[in-house]
Amino acid sequence: MSFAELKRVAQAIALSEGFQLLVLECQGLPPGGLQRLLDEVQRQVTELRGVPPLFVIYDPRLVTDWFPEMLGSMTELPRPTVAGASIVAVIDGTDTSRSQAQGGRDDDWQFLFQRINERRNAIGRSLPGTMLLALSPARSRMFLEEAPDMASIRSGIFRIGAEALRANFQPALAPVALKAWYSPAILREVALRRVAANPSLGDEARRLAFMELHGGDQSVALWAPTGEATLRLYELIISMLTADELRRFVHYNYPDVAVSLPGSAGSYQEYASAVVKELHQRGMIDRGFFDRLVLERPGYRDYIDDVAANWGHVLRQTKGQTTFSVPSDLHDALIRLTASQREQVMYLAGFAGGDVSTRVMRGIRERPPISAREIFERARAGGPEGLERLAEAIDIVTATK
Repeated sequence: MSFAELKRVAQAIALSEGFQLLVLECQGLPPGGLQRLLDEVQRQVTELRGVPPLFVIYDPRLVTDWFPEMLGSMTELPRPTVAGASIVAVIDGTDTSRSQAQGGRDDDWQFLFQRINERRNAIGRSLPGTMLLALSPARSRMFLEEAPDMASIRSGIFRIGAEALRANFQPALAPVALKAWYSPAILREVALRRVAANPSLGDEARRLAFMELHGGDQSVALWAPTGEATLRLYELIISMLTADELRRFVHYNYPDVAVSLPGSAGSYQEYASAVVKELHQRGMIDRGFFDRLVLERPGYRDYIDDVAANWGHVLRQTKGQTTFSVPSDLHDALIRLTASQREQVMYLAGFAGGDVSTRVMRGIRERPPISAREIFERARAGGPEGLERLAEAIDIVTATK
């Protein structure tokens, strides 16, 4: 019965020409299950309508301030300019672990539903398509109670269980395959949200995507560098800057930090070590820090890129977006990425298949490494189209706002 319900959801989205509200009551879905179901709905809508809808998934586990992050962003989504294209904004309330950990309390959801009810008219005017609430049964009942006015305009409640996932779904569209219908800006947001919420990807790949959603703000999602990353940064600094040059660099770019550093009495090595430690403790070793190093020493660009990757950053391109004139450029670009970013690229380009899921060995979650050569060979096996998808996926992962 659940699979038939999916068809009804697809029909409702395919037939809609304006705003509508759908409630998807989900029970027993495993991690990542909702995304699989929505991928199948997208495929069915594409068959019915001729143009794939774009699902923008808002996962409350990824944000700290629900109201502006979800409702604010949702009402600012751009309207599709291509005939037949449609936006489906999804609020994912299928995970109940957070409320269970709080003794069953769901105050955040109660507050969110009340705000949705208050802003129902603004949401209906601003959202360019379907609003889909994917909720647990308990949250579905809460929505009906806390947002009676909004609930009264719903176009349907659809009940989906884990048995729907037993169907033999066809492969989902890779996010980069939607460029013919939707703008690069919204595709990038969709891709980053998919990566950040995908439990089958590595934690670091998800953290980096989440941080990019918030403009690289390290206070939102801190990335902890390894001891090797700190050592490599220290070695880079003392190899490319003299003591006087480093002092000028810090005084000019980080005057507040400069006053807390040791004076000229100590050794250069001690000063350089103090610079790295102080900047790191203040959360200032971000992408902007490495961009400043490039401006200071352009000839060290390759070395700076390599060290920045150890800290989880891909630097801004100096002349617009990355271009890849020959296949070897793609391979070189992959080598520069961190393992987590290569995992993102593999997923977004549609090369991941089933090998991004973790395997269990001796009770420990492990993941085989993904090499740049492996990804490149998969792209090359797909011919020009595969290489193009790879280039687009690298652009998405390395793009800046």
